[in-house]
Amino acid sequence: MNLKIPDWVNELQASLQREFGNGPNIAALATVDADGQPQARSIVIREIAADGAIRFVTDGRSAKVTELSISPKVQLLIWLPSLRVQYRLSGEAQREVELATVVANWDRLSEASKAMFFWNTPAARIDGCAGTLAAPRTDVPRNFAVYRVVLSKADFLSLTVTPHLRWISCESDGWKRDPIDP
Repeated sequence: MNLKIPDWVNELQASLQREFGNGPNIAALATVDADGQPQARSIVIREIAADGAIRFVTDGRSAKVTELSISPKVQLLIWLPSLRVQYRLSGEAQREVELATVVANWDRLSEASKAMFFWNTPAARIDGCAGTLAAPRTDVPRNFAVYRVVLSKADFLSLTVTPHLRWISCESDGWKRDPIDP
C-alpha cells in the first residue's frame, strides 16, 4: 500500500467547507446488491482522514451493510453545486471494529441521530406511528456501524471553466493527477 497522501485531499476538504459550512457533508454511496443491481443512497461524511479515507456511520441492520458484506467495493459521489465541482471516489469499505473508534464516532452524534439507532429495522414496514425520539442513551447499540472507505481512485470534474477540467488520480500511480478529456 502506498502511504503517499493524495494532494487533492486538502482541496476536497476545503471545497466541502465552502459548500456546506458547518452543515453535514453529503455524498451518494453506490454499492451493488445480491442481484447485481446498483444501489445508491445519501450518506453523511463523518470524517476525511489525512490519507483521504472517508468515514461514515450507518445502521448495521440496513441493506447497505449486507451489500458491503457481499462486495466492499464502493463509489462515493460528491456534487458541490455552488462550486460546480464533482468528485467520484472509488475504494473499499471496511467496517471499523476497534472499540475506541466506534465509541468516538457514537459520542460525536447528536441525540436525535443516536435515537434513530433504537428505532425499528431500516426499511421495515411501519404499522402505526413511525419511530420517535428515544430517551437519551449512552450505550452504543449493536446495530451502530462505522465504515472507513479506503480510496483507490479519485475522478474530479470542474464545470467552472470551458472546456471543463477533469483529472483522475489513482493510488496505484502514487496519486499522480492525470488530466483526461471530460
